[in-house]
Amino acid sequence: ATIGFKGPNKTTRSNTIDPEPYTLEANLLTLNLQTPNPVRSGGGANKEGTTFWGATFSPVAKHKRTEMDRLAEELACVSVNDHSSSGPGKTKDTTPLPAASFGEPREVVVLDDPRACAEALGILIDIAQPIAVDFEGIALSRTGKLCLAQVAPVAGPVFLVDVAAMGALAFSAGRFGELLQSTAVLKLIFDCRADSDALYHQFGVSMQHVYDVQVVFCMKKDADAGGSRGGHLLGLRRALADCPGLDDEVRRALDAVKKVGTELFAPELGGSYEVWEHRPLCDDLVAYAVADVVHLHAMWKEWRHFMGQGNMDKTVTKRMTAVIKAHRHDDEDQSEASRLKRAKAKSRRDF
Repeated sequence: ATIGFKGPNKTTRSNTIDPEPYTLEANLLTLNLQTPNPVRSGGGANKEGTTFWGATFSPVAKHKRTEMDRLAEELACVSVNDHSSSGPGKTKDTTPLPAASFGEPREVVVLDDPRACAEALGILIDIAQPIAVDFEGIALSRTGKLCLAQVAPVAGPVFLVDVAAMGALAFSAGRFGELLQSTAVLKLIFDCRADSDALYHQFGVSMQHVYDVQVVFCMKKDADAGGSRGGHLLGLRRALADCPGLDDEVRRALDAVKKVGTELFAPELGGSYEVWEHRPLCDDLVAYAVADVVHLHAMWKEWRHFMGQGNMDKTVTKRMTAVIKAHRHDDEDQSEASRLKRAKAKSRRDF
């Protein structure tokens, strides 16, 4: 799960991305998390001649307007039906998703400027195709700090919205709040609860039109086990192990990415949540963050027949409301001990 950095004229290995501020116009990064064979930094041997799994980052001097036009054109050509009427007993859709959903290289664009953020996310709002989202932060909850958001359309770049850099401007001038609250754009997420708590209490944002993939994954495992799953919620690492369209080697690589990333931030594993606030993010955390969203489209497509959008809307509303309203009048819930307890529970979702 080592990640390589390719400079303009040389190939080196690095623990960080370009130390210069990386905005939409300053740096474009290419990330390949799922190549079925080990990749080499820069397409060849690095200084040590070692091949390694992970991501290849290629900085580009300027992210031109033509790149945004290309993204809009690419997404406009993708037809994705959210099948709101699908549910148990309905025919499962067999229309293939674009290849990018299953393992082709994905560009990663870090958005840390409100103007650039508004430009990129505005395209997603206009196209109104499903997106996958996730959030990272320090003990993420109503009292923890939301630092990063991942936004992955079905094709094209994965956007990392740098909330630590932009603060509330990401949601206003950056149009991130508009995207999350749009009823036209379906948001795919894995476990909406802690993220919803943080969004609502810190930024006044309530996500709309959400599909929680964790719900249908647990329904799938119930069906696989004949109802003997035991009622325990299952985390994203378990879901990635069952994700359609990936071979065993890719699954092992993804599990390694998740393991390395979790060890960096989970206190019970010797990590610290503060790493999500450090800039630039280390390569392992970028890879971890991207892995959280790039496969949700494939999972949704494969498992959405377990629950149609109408019932999912009710389920998600119930999950979000329960966590947003919980303990809202209890001062003791704001204690450091309670905050860390909730954060520890969230970190276990990966297992």
